[in-house]
Amino acid sequence: MNAVVVYESLWGNTAAVAKAIAEGLGPDVPALATDEATEGALRGVDLIVAFETRNSWSPRGAVTDIARRLKRAGYTPAAEPERAAATRRIMPA
Repeated sequence: MNAVVVYESLWGNTAAVAKAIAEGLGPDVPALATDEATEGALRGVDLIVAFETRNSWSPRGAVTDIARRLKRAGYTPAAEPERAAATRRIMPA
């Protein structure tokens, strides 16, 4: 499986989590900042794990924008950002 982790990080904490997740998925799985997650970088990927920094409990939008672009390009999301956020509100970790 060809996977990639996409993240947005303001202070470095989210980047550290993204890199740990990528490492856990496998030695060749990259962790890409949202500005590195170009169409070319995501081409041929089977799994995209994406998350972003929350500011005042609201998503900042970069990962959501990438998810929308991918959906328009024909990718089928396992969970859409809005649905994932609603799930967290119903079933907090």
